[in-house]
Amino acid sequence: MKKKLHNLTLLVFTLICFTSFGQNNIEDVIYLKNGSIVRGIIIEQVPNQSIKLQTKDRNVFVFKYDEIEKMTKENLPVNNSNFSNNLTDFKKSGYINITEINVCPGVGDVKADNYKFKNDDYSFGFRTVNGYQLNEHFSLGFGIGIDKYKNTTFLPITFDGRATILKGKISPVFTANIGYAVGLNDIKGGLTFNPQIGIKTYISKNVAYLFNVGYKIQTQNWEIQITDNSGQNLGTLSSTVYYNFISVSTGFAF
Repeated sequence: MKKKLHNLTLLVFTLICFTSFGQNNIEDVIYLKNGSIVRGIIIEQVPNQSIKLQTKDRNVFVFKYDEIEKMTKENLPVNNSNFSNNLTDFKKSGYINITEINVCPGVGDVKADNYKFKNDDYSFGFRTVNGYQLNEHFSLGFGIGIDKYKNTTFLPITFDGRATILKGKISPVFTANIGYAVGLNDIKGGLTFNPQIGIKTYISKNVAYLFNVGYKIQTQNWEIQITDNSGQNLGTLSSTVYYNFISVSTGFAF
């Protein structure tokens, strides 16, 4: 009699399971007498004999009635693997590579001794930074790249520091690059400095997309030959010229 009552209870519960099958946030849970717990959807029931359950990864299990301790319907567990909500999924420390492309239109005037002219120069560039992410907020590294201007090309070698303000998928980022741009094409280079502010967005656990806007200062050492009215060379005048640019860069951090 006790066994029949147990089987009847399981049958009634199974019918209830099928009735509420359409509730997407509910799953069937079978507790076995051996201590195991199996979650999924009951897809077949043979009265007084067996129950067939399919798990979310589409595996199918068959249990005899005498193996089952109890059955319930429970809410689906919260999916903490969703990286947009889980702050601990993202890279916190270790080696980091940042690869970016940039465009820098000139702004303002250029002054060299008594000369002054409008800065209509511009550059397209590429930079890669190898460094170390200290924690979720700070990274340090050294970068090298190529900046192609209208009439010359520079090879900037810079120190790169970045501060990520927030934890999580999206955060504002402050960036500062400072170093020396080596002039190519027989042009002498000079100091380069580029502070930026932007957005960092993780597209996977270890890869983030970057977009930055900033202000770039590029110096260049000029040497001007001084001659008199007859054309005789009187010497060379050296001068440091400051070029100002708006910088826009985009890339990825790995």
